[in-house]
Amino acid sequence: IFVGDVRSLGLLKAYHASVQVYKADPETSVEELGRRIRQAEANDKEMVLNARLFAELGRRFEKLGRVETSLKPGAYDNELSRFRYDVLISVGDKVEVAPPERWVQWDKEGRWPQEVERWPAAGRANRLARRGLERS
Repeated sequence: IFVGDVRSLGLLKAYHASVQVYKADPETSVEELGRRIRQAEANDKEMVLNARLFAELGRRFEKLGRVETSLKPGAYDNELSRFRYDVLISVGDKVEVAPPERWVQWDKEGRWPQEVERWPAAGRANRLARRGLERS
């Protein structure tokens, strides 16, 4: 089962902040910017989901096997790649996944993708995971 283009609940505030900062004039005060972000978040009518929901579904339903969530793929840097994810749910036997060999910490400066790209180039296995992205 593929569930694509899911808006991230954990990143909802960051999404609205990025939109409002982009729209703001240089003279916009921090207080006004904060008000606009809160208002945009309150007025948001589209569905947003925490990625942990899908992992929990995999644990609770016997017929669901592996559940994988992944950041939207692509070489572009926009709202679709920054604040959305895809989910792949397998139907069948539960599969035990080996723990990652290395964790990559998400950072707001955006250095984490380079660390991810270096990992396979260094001849490492593909068991790499990121952390810190879904904090709300």
